[in-house]
Amino acid sequence: MSKTRTRWTSEELKTLESFAGKLSLEAISIAMGRSESSLRAKAYKRKIPLQYTNLTWTNDRLEKLEKFRQEGKTWENISKELGCSEASCQRASSRYRISLRKEKENKFITEVDELLSHCVKSSTFTKEHKDFIVQALKDCF
Repeated sequence: MSKTRTRWTSEELKTLESFAGKLSLEAISIAMGRSESSLRAKAYKRKIPLQYTNLTWTNDRLEKLEKFRQEGKTWENISKELGCSEASCQRASSRYRISLRKEKENKFITEVDELLSHCVKSSTFTKEHKDFIVQALKDCF
């Protein structure tokens, strides 16, 4: 059986770029009617990353990740435990800590805002004072 080489159209290249990383190589192959080796070769030549994972970072997985970190487990052990690469764990941990920090900052600002609102209602402390302090706190973060 001889192999037939079919030129890639610009539409196929756009399709490959849009599917890359979102679908498995097998799924892309079926959808495009191209062999996996053809897809790999074209992606390599065009520097299109094909890395695909169907794992998502749910809150449950993120909490496990942070629990393992607090327990002092290594990235290698964590990655084996969660079934993903060490780099993926490290990136997720960083994103999780950033979002957690922002959540805590927002909660703190809301609590200070409520406290200052109470002060405005009960004394000569004005709304302008409150707004100034809240803005100063926001600027700190």
